[in-house]
Amino acid sequence: MAPQLSLSAAASRDIRKILRHSSRTFGADQRLIQQALKRIAEEPLCIGSKPCEEIRGELRSLHIARAATRQSATAHVIYYSAAKLGENWSVTVIRVLHDRMDPELHIANEDD
Repeated sequence: MAPQLSLSAAASRDIRKILRHSSRTFGADQRLIQQALKRIAEEPLCIGSKPCEEIRGELRSLHIARAATRQSATAHVIYYSAAKLGENWSVTVIRVLHDRMDPELHIANEDD
């Protein structure tokens, strides 16, 4: 069984906005987001991910640059929750925010 990955409605909106802005400004590179999502789906507790218990108990984050080969490639962070289901993980992406945004303002009341 493959890992399960789902996006909240807010995360889907975030990704659409990022790609739209990036394509106009930098020439969108959707691969970076896809690489990061694949990484957290396969290994939610991967090196570079961090617990965000101060926002919500089960919340974790991964800066998309951790999945990129260039550190300056992106300035966004994926916030997600993960639950172990047997031998696999179920990951829900809550938000994808610019790293200058205050996640507490944008996540605290989000539903999974």
